[in-house]
Amino acid sequence: MVAVALIALAACDDTSPTTPGTTRFGQVGVVEVRLVTPLTSESGRLEQEITWTSRGDWTLREEIFYRGLAGDATETSSTNGSGIAAGVYAQWISQVNEAPGLDLFVDGLDPDLDPVCPQSQTRVTVRITDDQRDETAAWTRCAPGSLSNLTPTGSGPDAAAARVVNAASLARDFTVGTGFLSAYRGSLPFGSLARGEDAPQVFSQPVVFETEAEYLDYWNALSPEVAPEVDFDTEVVILAAVGVREEAGDSVEVRRIVPVETGTLIDVVQRVPGNFCSPASRRQAPYHLVVAPRLSDPIRFAELRIERVPCG
Repeated sequence: MVAVALIALAACDDTSPTTPGTTRFGQVGVVEVRLVTPLTSESGRLEQEITWTSRGDWTLREEIFYRGLAGDATETSSTNGSGIAAGVYAQWISQVNEAPGLDLFVDGLDPDLDPVCPQSQTRVTVRITDDQRDETAAWTRCAPGSLSNLTPTGSGPDAAAARVVNAASLARDFTVGTGFLSAYRGSLPFGSLARGEDAPQVFSQPVVFETEAEYLDYWNALSPEVAPEVDFDTEVVILAAVGVREEAGDSVEVRRIVPVETGTLIDVVQRVPGNFCSPASRRQAPYHLVVAPRLSDPIRFAELRIERVPCG
């Protein structure tokens, strides 16, 4: 009898793949948590998406936008051992299938609800794909905060919205961690006008174009195309530049534009091949040209940060 009881208990706790209909939904599959957070009225937004597989590996992609233009994107991935990570995924699946107050598969949580979120709130979507059943379940609700500080308080439009927000927060905690900070924390939105490796006018450091004449002078040397429209009464153009580089693979990016007590601080990142790469010798002048809302003076640039990226 003891042996039978132990076998029965093990079967209840088993999280290994079995036949469809006996596993929790999503036990073998993929979880996606997507947040779209408004920035500066309707002109900008921050998109954050976690993609998490039942093997345990996950990827977080963040991208910032202004006026519909993508400004910059970053991506980070898991580094934990697959065995432990898969167990954490199974724990999350168990909770959203069964835990009181967190279970997403309840009658009061309408998966077809597609709310229009208030301008002050983030649109939160949790999607679970079950590979064994070949089915997907998804829920979208609205809540204050972005991925780092998402809260169910004030979520909506229905009372069950808190379940979706809590599931998203728990997925964040189980993947990127409770101390997660966005690459774009505190940033005003910005959008790319152009970027590349061979600037015709070489600047050794970043600059801000605050007049149309300055902007057009640079643009006309850069491209034969008509310059994208910029309203210099309400906007500025920022050029991230680091001068001439002697190896292929270098790039430069505006990463954050942060209002501070004494004006505005702009964070620029130079991305270079990783320590074990062997980039080809090539003379180039990388640049990143972006448009942003008008900034408070004085405008300063933070110390240039270096990011090493994988080879290839």
